Amino acid sequence: MKPADSGRVRVAVQAADPISHAGLTGCLRRRRDLVVVPATRDADVVIRAPTRLSAGVLADMREAAKRDPTPVVLVVDEIGEADRLTVLACHVVAILPRAAATGERLLHSVLAAAFCGGVLPPDLLGELLKHVAALQSEIRAPHGLDSASLSAREIDVLRLLAEGYGHRRGRP
Repeated sequence: MKPADSGRVRVAVQAADPISHAGLTGCLRRRRDLVVVPATRDADVVIRAPTRLSAGVLADMREAAKRDPTPVVLVVDEIGEADRLTVLACHVVAILPRAAATGERLLHSVLAAAFCGGVLPPDLLGELLKHVAALQSEIRAPHGLDSASLSAREIDVLRLLAEGYGHRRGRP
């Protein structure tokens, strides 16, 4: 993340309706270390809060991800199993179920995203771990590679990432 000269995290909010937009920006404006910006190109983090995760919303997210690698916090009612990996490919690093999206959770997710972390529901995290295990068995194992073939430094880096440390700024 590259915060503005003021050291504040710049957050752009994209909500499907004015009430959601007002609620999200109201939560963010309570913090002095955050500032709401009008355009995603000026943001360190983008919050997307669609009414529902439709094919059109996913297409917009894919296009935005091609243009801009800014981390995304997704606030959504529900996310289908088929769409989970898709949104992660669109730079989504935090997913908040709308019903559980308190101001505190939103702030935690934004700060985690700003400092190269992530916040995922436990079921999605479990699904990702299964996906990684499947990739390992399909790709690494046939070539005789496994986690034991990692260097001590590579294992240390993975451990630090798992503990929440980012590649630029340290722990969120």
